[in-house]
Amino acid sequence: MDDLKLYADTGEKLEELIRTVHRFSSDICMDFGLDKCAEISIKKGKKVTSEGIGVEEGMFVDMSEDSAYKYLGIEKNNCIKHKKMREKIKKEYLSRLKKICKSELSPKHKITAINQLAMPKVTYGFGIADWPQGEIDRIDDKTRQILTLHKVTYRNQCMDRIYLPRREGGLGITETNQAYRAAIVSIGQYLKCPENEYIKKVAQHHNEPWPN
Repeated sequence: MDDLKLYADTGEKLEELIRTVHRFSSDICMDFGLDKCAEISIKKGKKVTSEGIGVEEGMFVDMSEDSAYKYLGIEKNNCIKHKKMREKIKKEYLSRLKKICKSELSPKHKITAINQLAMPKVTYGFGIADWPQGEIDRIDDKTRQILTLHKVTYRNQCMDRIYLPRREGGLGITETNQAYRAAIVSIGQYLKCPENEYIKKVAQHHNEPWPN
């Protein structure tokens, strides 16, 4: 993993953590990508200005409120940029979908490629970025429109058959709405895992009522 995020109670503790990481990076001859590093200070849920933290290669940039950093594919600042993430995910998904539909693959292999190469772009963010039901429905609507435009499916085709598995006489396209529900259920089951004490704390925090 080459993405690393550090948390600390104070600026002094954060600086100490950064210098520790920098020392280990230098010991294993790994470049410290300062151009991809930034620092943000938050007090009582709001961003405050920071003087920055310096290492041998230069200074950590104090991240502005308008900018964002990407951690494991999700853009964040003092919180996740949900709307920005949804727009970026939809744009990339539709781009992949159109490229697959324009390819010379057979309809069967186009659907396989959509399920394996395009749909994961959307499902990766489920449970992280907020997805209103209307947004999910619009993705399915736009998907069917593009499939019809490129004659992978037909205008008067039974909509249910589009999503049925091929062994049941359907086309086997993954429905975004169903994939979303499956992801949320899976995350819920994971948070109830009784074996991991840290996951227990996450679940406990999730179930606690918000303070007034």
